[in-house]
Amino acid sequence: MNRTESDLEEHLQHCKYCKSHFLLLTKSANTDLYGDLHQKFVIPFQISCKSWFCPQCSKTFSSKIYVRAKEHFSAENCRLMTLTTDKTKYTTEEAILNINKNFNSFITTIKKLYKNLKFFKVLEISKGDSVHLHVLINQYIPAALISKIWLRFHNSYIVKLQKCTSTAKAISYLLKYLSKSFTSFETNKIYFIFRRRRYSFSRATKLTPKDKSKYSLLGGFIPHYSALTRFLFDLLNGNIIEPESLLTSFLDPDTAIKLHDELFNRGYSVAAPITTVIA
Repeated sequence: MNRTESDLEEHLQHCKYCKSHFLLLTKSANTDLYGDLHQKFVIPFQISCKSWFCPQCSKTFSSKIYVRAKEHFSAENCRLMTLTTDKTKYTTEEAILNINKNFNSFITTIKKLYKNLKFFKVLEISKGDSVHLHVLINQYIPAALISKIWLRFHNSYIVKLQKCTSTAKAISYLLKYLSKSFTSFETNKIYFIFRRRRYSFSRATKLTPKDKSKYSLLGGFIPHYSALTRFLFDLLNGNIIEPESLLTSFLDPDTAIKLHDELFNRGYSVAAPITTVIA
């Protein structure tokens, strides 16, 4: 089901609050040779809106996509593939709605012939309402075979295939088309309204996960954004250093002292300013 203009307005309002709310995380530190914990730290974590309409988040997405692609593709065997749409067979809306689904059928068939195939795909909707895919693959596949299978699933035989001389340049080339989707509001709007995925990877190209075992939510106390969270964030960043500032902060002095005591009793260590404030 497609989204509406009102859904878009609501989404854009949500983007305005990007990184203005926080979660509190705890991090273990200073373990000895026996693995015993000596100290815990409270870390404020900004919550992103994770929207392609947000300049900050879209740049973060692009950076992560680049790292993931760079990790799994080498220039030695890489090929750039462009899969087009025949405008006489599809309207622009039909092409937008069907091209990703048709690609899934296409790539499933290709993988039966090329078992270790990896891909990184970007959907482009150009100014002339031309809808096509740019795909980076890690193996050589004859253009005639690609054309035959693409014609079978998407009613278009026009494909382009070229060898990559540089992995970084090939990935940047695809990201250039991806960036068009969030730098142009109208194009971005099309992806949002029709709920289309802008890019995808094969399952074999998962990014190496980061070790997050040392981090956990500060549960049962300040689980999400609140006045307490904002106040503690200010303390940790040294924004409140005088006792008088407590009167104009989000909390009254009694609540601030309770906050400090609660953290201390739970074994958490915070930045020096909180000691200065409570003293």
